Amino acid sequence: MKRKTYMKGLNWVTALVLLAGTSLVSAQGITSKISASDYDYLIENGTVTLTGYHGAGGDVIVPSSIAGYPVVTLVGTFRGVGNVTNVVIPGSVQDIDQQSFFGCTNLLSISLTNGVTKIGLQAFQGCSSLGQISIPSSVSLIQAGVFNNCTALTNLVIAGGVTDIGVFNGGMLGGNGNLKSLTFPASVTSLSVYEFAGCTNLTGVFFKGNAPQLALGNFIFTNHITFYYLAGTTGWSNTCGAIPAVLWNPQITSLNRTNLTVSGNSNLPVVVEVATNLPMGNWAPCWSGNLTNGWQQINAANQPDTGLRFYRLRSP
Repeated sequence: MKRKTYMKGLNWVTALVLLAGTSLVSAQGITSKISASDYDYLIENGTVTLTGYHGAGGDVIVPSSIAGYPVVTLVGTFRGVGNVTNVVIPGSVQDIDQQSFFGCTNLLSISLTNGVTKIGLQAFQGCSSLGQISIPSSVSLIQAGVFNNCTALTNLVIAGGVTDIGVFNGGMLGGNGNLKSLTFPASVTSLSVYEFAGCTNLTGVFFKGNAPQLALGNFIFTNHITFYYLAGTTGWSNTCGAIPAVLWNPQITSLNRTNLTVSGNSNLPVVVEVATNLPMGNWAPCWSGNLTNGWQQINAANQPDTGLRFYRLRSP
């Protein structure tokens, strides 16, 4: 039996019944049969660490508990598993550790709940089909190589809890030639060596806080990068570590229901969104592009007209 299990104070007969059980659950639009027998795991100090997966693949919801103990850590769990496409991580998981999804080339999406605090070394490296991932605000540490060679990623937003990125001076996004936009929270104050080496199409890096401390090689082998920062933040000038830095200051300067003018610094990248029901938050993009010569006139007449309209601006 591949499974290594340390049972403390648990009757083995009960354990066998629990291991044999399965349940059908739904989360994030995914319905999946959860079976403890799909996993290799360790039970130690009252928590479960998942160390391997050999289930049917497809859409997978990781169990929140096994044998009555919470699943807290993933380490190498799905390494090299080619049949997994969509994964939901439960709220019990705090640590997505080293190479948890390394080389899962058919992984399309993963949902992380607000409970994960660490994403470990090379956790998603080589997930070449991973097109989207949201980093929850509970994450404080992202280690080196986490998203290296995730070539389907085109934009990435790091949530506000992250303070350490790419430790061990390895960077976290190397080799992502399709990455075009990246947003850092105010909590990030420094970036490690070779952070984005080889992200050859990365054009805009957006910072919500003060100018970060940069190490040599942060943006080596990248082309046409501009840093964008917000008003009220400090440490910025026309450049940051030899990278051009521009105040991101778009605003709507004229509006008559379906026609609006957006102005700001020249060539700012902007997405304009419209909503007809503000409490519902049903925002939809109606224009995206750059403010050529510092302004852009936009016609939103093709958007649904149900009465009131609300507009907002965001970065790509």
